Amino acid sequence: MPTRPRSHCSRPGCRNFKPCQLHSADAQRPTAAERGYNGKRWSSARRSTLKRDPFCMCTEECTCDWFGAGLLRCPLISNVADHYPDSRKDLIARGELDPDHPRFLRGLNRSCHSRETNRLQPGGWNDRI
Repeated sequence: MPTRPRSHCSRPGCRNFKPCQLHSADAQRPTAAERGYNGKRWSSARRSTLKRDPFCMCTEECTCDWFGAGLLRCPLISNVADHYPDSRKDLIARGELDPDHPRFLRGLNRSCHSRETNRLQPGGWNDRI
């Protein structure tokens, strides 16, 4: 039975075949610990943020699929501590000593966090876009 030929890396100009060791997502993204999301400081900040914001604090009019569009406040339980309004990277660049302080965080539901991240950072952590 014939097999499909291997495809090339999706990065323009790269001649490597998939999975490309230079441009694959797993090869480039630092671990959570390398990005600073480990240890007592982060877990304490996350815990206090989720305690302060028990419900999702998304800024846009809620568009959660489960409850229908047009709700003024998201009814979902927050389970992610999100840096807002500046990202952690921006806070570090600005020179903040503790970018994970709860005043820089808000509680979001995982689905709302994904939607917000997709809207604000269309390339995600990968800066190709």
